[in-house]
Amino acid sequence: MVQCEEEVFAKLFNNLLWNENNYKLLSAAPVLAIQINADERDMQPVGLSVERQFHPSIYGPEYQHLILDMRERKLAIGRERTNLTSQIMSLSSFEGSKIRSVLECTQEYLAESNEKEASRDVANLAENMKNMLAQLNEKVLQVAGEYAKLDPNNHENILNQITENEEYTQPDKFAFTAAVFSDDEYIYKLNHSLSSTTTSTATSTATSTATSTATSDSSDEWVLFDATSHGSSRIDSYVSQYMSFEEAREYIYKETSRPNRSVLLLYVNEDLVHSTTSSSLPERLVEFFRADNKELAHAEQSSQAHAQVELRSPSSNASNGEVSLPLSSTASGPKHENIELIDI
Repeated sequence: MVQCEEEVFAKLFNNLLWNENNYKLLSAAPVLAIQINADERDMQPVGLSVERQFHPSIYGPEYQHLILDMRERKLAIGRERTNLTSQIMSLSSFEGSKIRSVLECTQEYLAESNEKEASRDVANLAENMKNMLAQLNEKVLQVAGEYAKLDPNNHENILNQITENEEYTQPDKFAFTAAVFSDDEYIYKLNHSLSSTTTSTATSTATSTATSTATSDSSDEWVLFDATSHGSSRIDSYVSQYMSFEEAREYIYKETSRPNRSVLLLYVNEDLVHSTTSSSLPERLVEFFRADNKELAHAEQSSQAHAQVELRSPSSNASNGEVSLPLSSTASGPKHENIELIDI
């Protein structure tokens, strides 16, 4: 569990694992559940900006040497940039005076004094210094670009270095799939895009209301579910809203900007997401489904047994004119729908 103090999701892991303790993430499960706790201190929290993709393997031992090499090269380039900056400063000013202005004044004075040769020498010196400064500034820009590319805190830099180096394989990519704030408030990713626009409102006998909205934009592949209840565990109303990833990220950012708001983030290995093979379930979960299937089958049998209404026979209730008839499928009244059991 980590404190929600950083704005960017990756920085949380950078600060947690890349520190003086030199932690390593030895392995990552196919599904990562990451609990982000609210800051318990009396201060305004900073919203969390989640990322669509995450590569937890870069925190493992396989890429440790690469990241250390990036840091060393970054330090070397930083020293080179400092040296270049010092040269620029030494060519720009001396004891608080701008050297270029001093040379221009000297050239003008020599020209007015009819010292033409000396004036030309000063002019050439000024031109040479101007060219040197231009070259140094260009070199500083080049070095600054290399410096930025070697910053391991930006995971794109690490991925680019891995791509350029045949010695390393690409790390597993994990996709952001859900954010859970509570049992009745969460965001999750759909496996398909919506093709229509719908808005529906339903009211039950318990005065509960439900609202669902969808948009036709193919990029709207996320769903926000938010239920409310008043003084009991019974849900009074809920909202199911379709949104794009950017809208989902903005919602998470705003919610984590509020005090005392925690969130559970779910990242899933993309190989698992796109896999066509089924995974084996834990034995305890299988036992639960078996017991649940048995209970559902019993409930279905009981419902079918009561689907026929036994009326009093004419022999015993002739005076009342009652007959014993089976309840046909066209008779009025509730009908039982078959319950689909879970295939284990």
